[in-house]
Amino acid sequence: MAKKCKIDFSIDYNPYTVYFESFISSICGLPGCVVTALVIDKIGATSIYATFTILCGVGAFFIWWVDTEISAVALSCIIQFMSLCNWSAIDVASTLLYPTSKRATAFGLLSAFSRVGGVLGNVSFGNFLHVSRAIPVLLAAAVFTAGGLLALKLPDTRKTMLV
Repeated sequence: MAKKCKIDFSIDYNPYTVYFESFISSICGLPGCVVTALVIDKIGATSIYATFTILCGVGAFFIWWVDTEISAVALSCIIQFMSLCNWSAIDVASTLLYPTSKRATAFGLLSAFSRVGGVLGNVSFGNFLHVSRAIPVLLAAAVFTAGGLLALKLPDTRKTMLV
């Protein structure tokens, strides 16, 4: 028989604990920006983005096996680190993919689409919770992994003159 998620989604919680764990998770993400800044010129923004997005998908999949508060915070810290690595890289990669004359428009469109996608994701994941708690977790893992695999197709423009 398959192991089921043991996280309790009841509304009985301590607000201090929630904010403190969120703070710890956020602090763990900061080194991701530093790591990305140090290696982005050597490895390339698209490679960093693809790698850490796939790793976020793997991490999201492992949420299913979280059964204690400590393991939830630890996994949250790991995912936050990887998430900030991929966000830092995509900020650079999204501007390097387009020539200078189209860069501002492309970045604006990407920003608008990502915001719409974020809203739709929150609404649809909330609706999926009523069907099954597994759907949002597995869907997030699948979307991260698919996005990372698709990012492997992006060109590396580090040594390319974009006019």
